Amino acid sequence: MFNIIVPGIFHYKYYIEYFSEDDNLKKFIYSHKINSNFLDGSGKETNLFLRENFLQFFIKIFGAKYCYRKIFFFDMLWSLSTRFISPCKVNLVLMQGNSNSLIKRLALHGHVVGEAVNIHPTEMLKLLNEDKLFHGIDFFWSETVYRNKLREIQNVDYILAPSMCVKESYIKHGFDKNKIFLIPYGVSFSNTSSVAIPTGSKLKIVVVGQVFPRKGHYYLLKSIQKLSLNLDLDLHFIGLADKQYMDVLSSIGVDFTYHGSLSHSVVLDFISSSDISVLPSIEDGFGMVAMESIQMGVPVIVSKFAGASDIISRYGGGVVYDPLSSNGFETSLQKIISGRFSRDCHDIPTWSDYAIQLKELLKNINEDCH
Repeated sequence: MFNIIVPGIFHYKYYIEYFSEDDNLKKFIYSHKINSNFLDGSGKETNLFLRENFLQFFIKIFGAKYCYRKIFFFDMLWSLSTRFISPCKVNLVLMQGNSNSLIKRLALHGHVVGEAVNIHPTEMLKLLNEDKLFHGIDFFWSETVYRNKLREIQNVDYILAPSMCVKESYIKHGFDKNKIFLIPYGVSFSNTSSVAIPTGSKLKIVVVGQVFPRKGHYYLLKSIQKLSLNLDLDLHFIGLADKQYMDVLSSIGVDFTYHGSLSHSVVLDFISSSDISVLPSIEDGFGMVAMESIQMGVPVIVSKFAGASDIISRYGGGVVYDPLSSNGFETSLQKIISGRFSRDCHDIPTWSDYAIQLKELLKNINEDCH
């Protein structure tokens, strides 16, 4: 049997329903809204709601930046809440730097699969330092959380990665490549057959994601600034923003509309009304917005540094580009407008496919325990 444990909800909400009747699932343990119910009253879920609810409450009052500087308090709530989790032979735990004590305890009784959603923390720190030198923007980095993330990696038996770039970053830092498993994220439904070719004289372009240096907005604006194409671009940014970084972006002189952080349903509506969705990240473990855009029939331009580029390259739905290249975005834009890309994307894996692969992985690890 196995546990699935996550300090939040993340992408688990998209696939966990497929485990509701799986006899091998002992418990799905997460932190979300008090009245959350993902497994239809099967008795297999436990919502340790304190961390997530306190975090969201304080973000509304004090703002995200302040709360992330006090993240140790919210992580402590999670750590205390998980002290009474009953271990299984196999335990899947999302690694966020707040579950090391739990992982160590679970490892005494069975195998622990640590799930990584981003590149190795040491690689992430390197990127943030480069951004600081380049943009002159301070970033918050908790040395305690960083050390805890490294300890989590040391204490897990296996790692589950969503993309090749995440997998390779862990191999680079010494984790056994034979113990890292790659299962890419999916789309929520399987009737996505193709994406549209933009028409009209004005192109509405949306970029969804935190407006932080590693998300690549700066390089996108610089590319647009150099465009030789005679296009009328209507550019929109959606997501939590760093004020210093917004000042840098505004100084470039390219017009864009910033909408702040919006509810998921509003974001999906905005994407569906757009012509192109862009993911310009310098680092992104996956980039779910690319999959959501394809679901809406909206073509995507995705950075090669985002994990979703694996899916786009293989199944279509858009173009993969180098955000650091001087003409990479322009070339990709030309391909989208002219339809010179694979629009047929009906074979993209679904969350049901993801669940099937994950079940098989956990089952195989469980059998290896005996």
